[in-house]
Amino acid sequence: MSMSINKTKKKSTTKALPFRSTKPSTRKGSILAAFVFGFTVAYSVFGTPRSIDDAILAGFKKEKEQSGNGIMMVDEIVTAIDPSDYENAKCLEVGSSDERKRMRPSRDSEDCLLDIELNEYFRLLVNTLVGLPNAGACNFRNGCQPPHKQYIEKKRRFGNDWPPYGFTMIGKERLNNFRAAIIEVNMNGIQGGVAEFGVWRGGAMIMAAAVMQNHQQPLIKRDLLLFDAFEPFGQYGASEDFLAVSLGDVQNNMESFGFGGQQNIHYVKGLFSNTTTQWTHRDDPIAVLRVDGNFYSSYQDVLYAMYNNVPVGGIIIFDDVFHHHYKEVMQCWMDFKKDQGIPEELVQIDDGSGWFRKRKKVKIDQSKKRVHNGTKEFKAKLSVA
Repeated sequence: MSMSINKTKKKSTTKALPFRSTKPSTRKGSILAAFVFGFTVAYSVFGTPRSIDDAILAGFKKEKEQSGNGIMMVDEIVTAIDPSDYENAKCLEVGSSDERKRMRPSRDSEDCLLDIELNEYFRLLVNTLVGLPNAGACNFRNGCQPPHKQYIEKKRRFGNDWPPYGFTMIGKERLNNFRAAIIEVNMNGIQGGVAEFGVWRGGAMIMAAAVMQNHQQPLIKRDLLLFDAFEPFGQYGASEDFLAVSLGDVQNNMESFGFGGQQNIHYVKGLFSNTTTQWTHRDDPIAVLRVDGNFYSSYQDVLYAMYNNVPVGGIIIFDDVFHHHYKEVMQCWMDFKKDQGIPEELVQIDDGSGWFRKRKKVKIDQSKKRVHNGTKEFKAKLSVA
């Protein structure tokens, strides 16, 4: 298939830019340490947290009672990237979820996004966002009602399960890919916001907010755009209540991690077919575009509205383009690629996701947008997942 990993090594234009040393950031480190500890306390007391707020409050209470809580000395958390982390970084692994087939591209390959080592802050953040092991994993068939299934690290790493109390279901590999994409556009001075279509509980964009707040040089102010229905829309069967998260809950989650009330974070509520229309003739650049839409029509709406806004050097990520349940997503990409003359090839992240770096400016011909509706087929697949 033409969408497989592109093994042709092309010269990358990624440049190393200077960093500025920073003092340790204790505020977010303290919040995060309390948050992780709160989940641990809540699981041990309640079995599973009665709510996200229970976990947070338990963590803050324990942190007040004991300055040294055995998890981490929060005053020692340094959140900014060290220059040596960039200089010594290898590329993120690419390929399917089969460990035997995964590979690390060379740094001069077009397939390379640098795997900047996670410091203590971001390691805690990743583990908290994807859901802690002692919460188990959802049973797809009953809409994630207890009792939950056993946690399996490989499934959580590659986003092949749903976390009952996590903030994103994309897994560790995709979350690190998103982080690496934002770091790259920061380093290369690519202008524009960071947009995600389909945010669930907001976990991926919480990561985006953390990266932007802790990337010191070059200082680039970016808008963070969260597009979602933020309500049920009748396509997810028994899982509707679990998958449909309100705008208020997502905003509260952002606030819980220390990113509430920021002027650069924007929430766009509604179906993509409605919310993307305002972008078709806008010039606002988008440096990183992440799409998690499940349907042909959803991906098509986003691509036709937003592709022109991604500058050369920007990163585009498709969450479910390689997933065997969502073949219509791959079909949408192939149709769009053919109809618009898009030369870039997808780099596979895992069994579900792919990304590419935009290298050619292409003016999108809106007249080639197709009529397609694959939601009935999707509902049937969800019921047997």
